[in-house]
Amino acid sequence: MKYTVYKIKNNFFGENITVAGLITGTDLYEQLKGEKLGDMLFLPSSALRSEGDMFLDSMTPAELEGRLGVKITFIENNGYDLVQKTLTAP
Repeated sequence: MKYTVYKIKNNFFGENITVAGLITGTDLYEQLKGEKLGDMLFLPSSALRSEGDMFLDSMTPAELEGRLGVKITFIENNGYDLVQKTLTAP
């Protein structure tokens, strides 16, 4: 399998904000549209509100999936979950 890491700028809160917990669905969409994302996009679970249902700009994961045309899998913020989910991805 081949994986690509994309740098996402935080246009919503400002480029100096570099934590995943403050990235928005809109920033993800705007910067990932047109990229060859493959079969699955892995994102940190901290990118979602504490309720786990949407990004800070109210975009839902399902909406982002539909716009990008790729399945999104959320990963806990630790290396173990990243390795587990990438090794077991279809």
